[in-house]
Amino acid sequence: MKAPVFSGRRVLIRPPNWLGDGVMALPAIQKVVREAASVTFLAHARVAALYTALGEVYPFHTRRELFQTALALRRMHPEVGLNFPESFSSGLAVALTGTPVRVGFQSPAGLWLTHRIRHRGKAEHKALGYLRLVEPSPSLPRAVAFPFTPEEREKAGRILERWGLPSRYAVVAPFVAYGPAKAWPLRRVAALIRSLARILPVVLVGSPAERRKAEVFEGMAGVINLVGRPPLRQVAVLLSRASVVIGNDSGITHLAAATGAPTLALFFSTDPTWSRPLGKQVRVLYRPLFCSPCHKRFCPLSTYACLETWAPEEVLREALNLLD
Repeated sequence: MKAPVFSGRRVLIRPPNWLGDGVMALPAIQKVVREAASVTFLAHARVAALYTALGEVYPFHTRRELFQTALALRRMHPEVGLNFPESFSSGLAVALTGTPVRVGFQSPAGLWLTHRIRHRGKAEHKALGYLRLVEPSPSLPRAVAFPFTPEEREKAGRILERWGLPSRYAVVAPFVAYGPAKAWPLRRVAALIRSLARILPVVLVGSPAERRKAEVFEGMAGVINLVGRPPLRQVAVLLSRASVVIGNDSGITHLAAATGAPTLALFFSTDPTWSRPLGKQVRVLYRPLFCSPCHKRFCPLSTYACLETWAPEEVLREALNLLD
């Protein structure tokens, strides 16, 4: 089977559904954007804003909307479909767009694909795995580049003013969507914030779904709570201007690294070999135990011992070493 050709073609991309995965897919997506005649994205609404500077984006919220939008995209006559998720429904959606060439991983989605790429799973970094979908012998990039628009770069200062931010600040992203086995305990986060806020104002960021969780930090001195407030692309601007960003293995942490911010990433149940943020100023903290990495949402032993491997004062020290 001949390798798929993206150059000069109208390409339909079905990107990953989660922010961290979406950021790690950017090197592969940006390669296609550089080569293709046009690129259209069929993206989940939670990550759709990632791609607005790269092509025309059609967001969906539900599986029904996914299929309805896919059928509507037939009128655009895409020539190549690039499917990143491994689910049956994502492969079906790409097929429903009518594109004759459909590329993706050997997975449940593969039933609907014409070109199936072998998935090496956790044996390699996710970004490298994604790159295998678009080139035969890729190498892992040192950094991911968030696609800011010229206008976003020009108006960055005004965006900071809009949210009442000073010229220097730290960002803490304390939450994860995946499950508690990836999330540093909030009591430890609070201890870190109390110490860090004596040095720099601390800005909290997260998704709208995490807004209620962030109430535990309300009233803390030196803390600006922006969880769930700025839209995703403005969050990227805030991250890019931060003196340091501290977060779990989460989408926000990957986003911070991609903006070029000095980023400190805490790993617990997951393996940084597979999913560490890629950036020129990234430091990963990881102390594996005998049971690590388990990659589980919940601790199989019910101890969550890996979450206790880093003390707040240690994380603070590592963060101060990253300050620009």
